[in-house]
Amino acid sequence: MTDQVTAEETHQSNFFTRLSEQVQPQNLLSSLSAGLITGIIAVIRGISYAAIIFSGSLSQYLSIGVGMATFSNITMGIIVALLAPFPGIIATPLAAPTAVLATLASAIAMQMNGAFPPQDILLTVVAAIAISTMLSGLLLLLLGWFKLGNKIQLIPHPVIGGFMGGTGLILVEGSLQVMTNVEFSLSQLPAYLQPEILPNWITGVICAVILLIVSDRYKHSLVIPTTLSIFIGIFYLGFFVTDTSFTAAQTQDWLLSFSIDGKLWQPLIPTGLDGIQWLVILQNWDKIASVIFICLLELVLTKNGIELFVRQDIDINRTLESVGLANLITGMGSGMAGNQALPSTILVSKMGASRRLTGLICALVSVAVLLVGTSLLSFFPRPVIGALSFYLGLSLLIQWVYKTWFQIDFSEYLIIIFSILVIFAVGFLEGIILGFLGQLILFLYHYAQLDIFKENFDGVELQQQCQELASPIQLWQLQGYIFFATANRLVEKFRQLVNTRKQQQQPLNYLVIDCHQLQGLDASGVFSFAKILRLAYQHQITIVYANLSPWLENKLKRGEALDVENPYCQSFSDLSQGLQWCQINTSSSSKSDEYCE
Repeated sequence: MTDQVTAEETHQSNFFTRLSEQVQPQNLLSSLSAGLITGIIAVIRGISYAAIIFSGSLSQYLSIGVGMATFSNITMGIIVALLAPFPGIIATPLAAPTAVLATLASAIAMQMNGAFPPQDILLTVVAAIAISTMLSGLLLLLLGWFKLGNKIQLIPHPVIGGFMGGTGLILVEGSLQVMTNVEFSLSQLPAYLQPEILPNWITGVICAVILLIVSDRYKHSLVIPTTLSIFIGIFYLGFFVTDTSFTAAQTQDWLLSFSIDGKLWQPLIPTGLDGIQWLVILQNWDKIASVIFICLLELVLTKNGIELFVRQDIDINRTLESVGLANLITGMGSGMAGNQALPSTILVSKMGASRRLTGLICALVSVAVLLVGTSLLSFFPRPVIGALSFYLGLSLLIQWVYKTWFQIDFSEYLIIIFSILVIFAVGFLEGIILGFLGQLILFLYHYAQLDIFKENFDGVELQQQCQELASPIQLWQLQGYIFFATANRLVEKFRQLVNTRKQQQQPLNYLVIDCHQLQGLDASGVFSFAKILRLAYQHQITIVYANLSPWLENKLKRGEALDVENPYCQSFSDLSQGLQWCQINTSSSSKSDEYCE
């Protein structure tokens, strides 16, 4: 009993100690600054994500979409801030799952248009988004609960690099849109050179470069918030000197402004479920499955990205549980799927504010927006907010495009570059898939260069046996994994062996194939063995297998590469038995020439 009380007192003491550390002036200021900045970024991105999903015929419901995104910021942010294994992680809706949710919403709206009232279409779209979010959360939660995280996080370094660099390029693109309030695309490039738009993004880029230089030179947690505060002060000083009113500054897109009317958050309630067309949702199961898959993939990628930046190991199972629970609860409140926000988490770390309090403050910004409205953000200059994203994007590009050049092989570097370009031009999922394919091709190429034939035989006794082998006996010891890129070497090696023996007028009666170190083979490998057996039959050469594992023996039998009823095919459980059988048969035939490769 005393031990239990002591443990409880120790736990409470540790809790209050950590809490007091969080609210120390030097910690509180950096957490407050980082939380406010990432909170504003989360709201801005939430509004843009809502605009992507609720576009076209659904655009009249944009306010509801903004409410869903803002609510998601709150639930995701609070739950992950409290439960994530690493403090200071920011969680919000992200671009990749949002893109699929937009496809899902558009498909449902198009499918139901004209056949159902608009209110039913809205309810069905919201329900589909909520179901996607809940199922994503449930999968992540179960994977973490059953400690399966290590099974899913084997991702090649170039794929992570492509994801990080692609994130950086998307941040740079998005920051220019925030600075100017003009969509960034090739067709819109002339607009960026217009006199009324050019100063906005030029100013923002200058602020970002200054921020990059200052933060790289001075490693203090207050450097970034202090620099941003100075930028904001300079802007308002400029407004004062030029006699620019608040309204004029908004009109000229120097300040943030959002024209969103209506009640923001309108979750599904039991009385409104009758209008949901469940069959339509079921017919779009493939898009829901895509959301689930992307959420899982993005969690692993962002977790690995955060680990690389903070240089600490993060528990994958606890991450799955925290993000999974956050998505599950968010979906219950009609929110949209989210994950760890890599750029915001990196920003928090750069500001020296990796504390749970930072994530809570970030979520409180969305709480204020949900209660008061988006007008709360209109005091912040666009170039300053955009400069922050530009700075983060530029930092990631410097790390993964410039510095990585000196750290990895050129072939792997190319995978990173191509992945970044595809992510920017097409999308995250396509870029990640390209990265995986590139790494797979590179792996197969390098693995195909490995020799499947052992040059030196194992063991003194075996070497002595090989030296005593009669000339008609040839021994192969195979190793590694035989697949389509290496399988044909078996056939070519056999043909070369037969031709060499004919030219040297040396008989070849037995080919002993030792599979002790053979780890496996694919269908091409089985086909090559079957081809060798047919060629051996034509040349009256007996194929003798040794050390076949049960599964390999079964595979060869099914592929007609092993037939013990064929007099030209034998199998032994041990290499010594196989060699002895060949020697006995050779002796009985009075053939005594010795040979061993």
